[in-house]
Amino acid sequence: MRTRATLSQMVDRNGFLRDYAARHGPITIGGLYYQAVVAGLDGISKDKAGYRKIQQAVLRLRRAGHMPYGHIADLTRWMRKPQSYSGIEQALRETARFYRKWLWQDAAEYVEAWCEKDALAGA
Repeated sequence: MRTRATLSQMVDRNGFLRDYAARHGPITIGGLYYQAVVAGLDGISKDKAGYRKIQQAVLRLRRAGHMPYGHIADLTRWMRKPQSYSGIEQALRETARFYRKWLWQDAAEYVEAWCEKDALAGA
């Protein structure tokens, strides 16, 4: 039997999804769904219907401008184009933001972290 979510459930669900994605994003829809199940979010069952509710809620939040698209990892769409900027200032800000020092440069060993689940690669 299909039941409709109450307004209170939808507000709680949307708040949970926005907050979790903001703190831990980018995260996949599947990741958000599992976190909602673990948190015992009201109205979210551990089945395809529960997954669809999360998927639809995220879609509505993104389209309404309440959740930035960058908070959701979507590895099904790839853009192939050179990185471009509006000017040198923006290029320098982005370079500084993404700079990471290679801490293993002088180490005797080389360490890699592997992930076998492609859906988590963006997270």
